[in-house]
Amino acid sequence: MRMRRKKNLDSRFESVKKSWIEIDKTELNASVIKEESEHICFEEIFGNKNPVYLEIGCGKGGFAIEMAKRHPEINFVGVEFLTNVIVSACEDLSQENLLNVKFLCTGAEYLERYIVENSIERIYLNFSTPYQKKSYHKSRLTYLGFLKIYQNLLKKGGKIYQKTDDTDLFDYSLEQYAEANCNIEFVTRDLHAEWKEENVITEYEEKFLSLGMKINGAIVSFK
Repeated sequence: MRMRRKKNLDSRFESVKKSWIEIDKTELNASVIKEESEHICFEEIFGNKNPVYLEIGCGKGGFAIEMAKRHPEINFVGVEFLTNVIVSACEDLSQENLLNVKFLCTGAEYLERYIVENSIERIYLNFSTPYQKKSYHKSRLTYLGFLKIYQNLLKKGGKIYQKTDDTDLFDYSLEQYAEANCNIEFVTRDLHAEWKEENVITEYEEKFLSLGMKINGAIVSFK
């Protein structure tokens, strides 16, 4: 079911303009993205040359904002294609005194249009939509086609950090990582028991933990 457009969405976005990166979204044909690139200059956006981390499917932005608070030496970009959702992230960010996080409203399939190759240090995939129907599997953010995009965006040695409660999605993701010839550096079926990395608990994660559910996690890179 399609989400209904929120009231006053345009005016709400305008009121928090400093929280998001303005882009031209008139071209929607993903097959011509590379021919019509409009690369963002992160050095201009953030005013520094610090590393850039992406969170793809950032939802209401809680993870990106908290990570930006913890790591002022890193620039964070939260990517979300649902305008109804990302406007809330922008509004929350506008209440914070943070200069190292911005939001970008676009789909993962368009990222190469806006982000230059080999410019991203890390990609986070936190509780991505599982798309249970087999006909929708190519919409999963760990689908091979998306992994090829991420490989182009990441710097050499850059990594993908994934968390999900959905076992089917996680199994699928591991298969796709293998098909993409990734280095699967870490895998866990119980993230909170085995994860040694820093972990910001997302809104979904807190909900699942309260239900006694275990979280799957993986760290992968490209050879």
